[in-house]
Amino acid sequence: MIQKAIKGGLVAAPASHKDKALYEADMEAADKADAVDIRPDAKNKEKAEEDKKTPKK
Repeated sequence: MIQKAIKGGLVAAPASHKDKALYEADMEAADKADAVDIRPDAKNKEKAEEDKKTPKK
């Protein structure tokens, strides 16, 4: 049923892996943007994430 919907054009499905490359590029760009973000609230976000990773005694 799903295959018929894809073939009929009712459901959009990627024909190649170009979308995967786009998603990888988006993630890389987001990582780079986070690395150079100098806003004070961004620093607090990083500290909160580090606190979550650190096991509490």
